[in-house]
Amino acid sequence: ECCVSADCAGIVVVLKTLPGLADAAGAALDAMRLPDMLGCISGNDAVAIVARGEQEAERLCYDLRQYCK
Repeated sequence: ECCVSADCAGIVVVLKTLPGLADAAGAALDAMRLPDMLGCISGNDAVAIVARGEQEAERLCYDLRQYCK
């Protein structure tokens, strides 16, 4: 519910969130234990997700876009 957009470049996916909700989104992603994700770093309104490869990043980005408003 807090996701605004998702985009990727190389092996990094950036998930934009509403202000102050990136920590919650990052914790939710960590709890999901996604096989394509190595880890993530949360800020105030964005989460940087490191994928295992470029194809995995594109797949993660596509999947995360389904949750964006």
